[in-house]
Order: sequence, then structure tokens, then C-alpha cells
Amino acid sequence: MNLLSNKDIQKTFKNFKYNKIISCVLIIFQKEKIGQCHVYSYPYQLEYYDIITNNFLDGIFKCVRKILLFDEYPFEHEFIFQISKSFPF
Repeated sequence: MNLLSNKDIQKTFKNFKYNKIISCVLIIFQKEKIGQCHVYSYPYQLEYYDIITNNFLDGIFKCVRKILLFDEYPFEHEFIFQISKSFPF
């Protein structure tokens, strides 16, 4: 698969005027042979956050009420503890 790096993807948003781009996550699922790019801006106002993987970046998501976890590898206890701090509701 030929996918852009996080750095390359973030460069495409350098003139984004109304919100600050705070993270960009590239997710690759080897078994399914697919890749996804998630771009988030601050403030994050959606009530859902789809497809959290083991490479989730920290952040505070005060509006999120529903999350979906998915990864090829098992989630560890420490990871669940980490994401519980990012999603207070």
C-alpha cells in the first residue's frame, strides 16, 4: 500500500482557517489490506468517535458520548485506562 505519512497529511491543512488541526492518525490494517486516515480539529464537537485503535493519540473529547474500538491486536488494560481519561462522558 502507498499511503501518505501523518506529516504529509497535516501539511494539506496548513491554511485551515476556522479550527486548529490537532491530530492526524494513520491506521493500517494489514490483514484486511486497508488504511484509514482520521483528521481531527479542535474543538472536537461530534458526539461519536469511530474506530479507536491501539495507536490512539491523547486528547480531551468532551462532547463524545459513543466510541467504537477496533484493532487487529488486543487492547491492553493500560490502553483502556488511557482512553477513559480522554472521554469523560
